[in-house]
Amino acid sequence: MSSDEEEFDDFNVANNVEKSIEEDDEFGEFDEVDKDIQFPDVIFKDNQALNNKINDLISEIIPIESTIPKEYNDKELLNDRSKTIYQQVSTIPYLQPTNWIKSNIRHNLLIKLGIPINLDELNDSKDVQFHVRRKSINESDINWDIFEIPDEKDLKLDFDAKNKLLSNTIDRLSKIEIEILNNTSEGYLKTCDPGQLDSKLKELKDIYDELILLSSLWKNKINELHDDFEIYETVVQSFIGYSQKLKRDEIFENLKKLKHEKKKKKKKLWK
Repeated sequence: MSSDEEEFDDFNVANNVEKSIEEDDEFGEFDEVDKDIQFPDVIFKDNQALNNKINDLISEIIPIESTIPKEYNDKELLNDRSKTIYQQVSTIPYLQPTNWIKSNIRHNLLIKLGIPINLDELNDSKDVQFHVRRKSINESDINWDIFEIPDEKDLKLDFDAKNKLLSNTIDRLSKIEIEILNNTSEGYLKTCDPGQLDSKLKELKDIYDELILLSSLWKNKINELHDDFEIYETVVQSFIGYSQKLKRDEIFENLKKLKHEKKKKKKKLWK
C-alpha cells in the first residue's frame, strides 16, 4: 500500500470518528434521560390535578416563551389624554327615556292583561280624529248613568258563579243579539196575538235584567283592573325614576373625575 493510500485511510478514520462524536452529542441527551416520572395514585382520581401535572411536565420538556417582548409589559399603551378619550367613548351615553304612556310595549302589555285602554293615547293629540264608533272597545264610551246598575256585592253571587258569567259573556251576548232580532219586526208585532206579544215582552225584560247583571259584574271588574293598572303603573314609574337616578349619579361621578383630572393637568403645566 502506498503512502498516499495510507494517508487517505487515516483521513477516513478520523472523519468517521468525528461523525460518531457529533451523533453522540446530538442524541446523547436523550440517552442520558433516566428520570423516573411517577404519579401518585391519588392524582388519577382528580382530572383537574392530572391535567395540571401533565401540563407542568410538558412545559419542562418544551418550554414556551412569551412572544411579547418583556420591555413592552411595563409600558402603558395609552397616555393620559388617550385614556380620557377612551373612557368618554366607551361610557354608555345618557339616553332620553321613552314615553311610557305612548309606548307600544305598554299598549301590547295592557292588551295581554285585558286592561281597557284608550287607543288614541298612542297618537299625538293633533292627529286624533274623534268620531262615534258603533261598537266600543273603551270603557269611557259606555254611559253607565242611564242605567240603574246595582252594586256587585248586592248580587249575592259566589266566586264560581261570577267567573262563569264573566267567561261566558261573549257567547251570551251573541245569543242575546239573535234573540232580540228574532220576531221583533214591526209587521210581526202588529199581527201577532196578545199571548205572543206578552211572551216577547217578557223575553226582552229577562234579557234586560241579564244585561244589567252582566253590567254590574263587568263594571266591578273594570274597577278592579283600574286598581291593578294604577299599582302596576306606579311600580313601572318607580323603576324608571330609580334607573334615571342611577344614571344621573353615574354622569355626576364621571364629571367629577374629569374635573379632577383637569386640575391635575393644570398643576403639572404650572410646575
